[in-house]
Amino acid sequence: MSNPRISKNELLKMLREDEEFRYAVAGLIGVEDIKSSLDRLIQSVNRLSQSQEKLTHEVDRLAELHAKLEERVDKLAEKVDRLAELHAKLEER
Repeated sequence: MSNPRISKNELLKMLREDEEFRYAVAGLIGVEDIKSSLDRLIQSVNRLSQSQEKLTHEVDRLAELHAKLEERVDKLAEKVDRLAELHAKLEER
């Protein structure tokens, strides 16, 4: 009975030269499953990236609105202070 063992070099040569053998080995080690999983992960990361970009734009918009509201509140506070001063003057009379 002969020894069925092959060397690493022979195995690598077979992988390079024998397409059918190469696909059989790829199937056995689950290359397609890994590739499919990787493709799904890439799609998920792309969707997350798009969602993050939308959220960033929304946060920027909300920050602008917040700044405008702060300005309006400050102006209202000034007017309230002015009204309080006028009211105090009227009370003095």
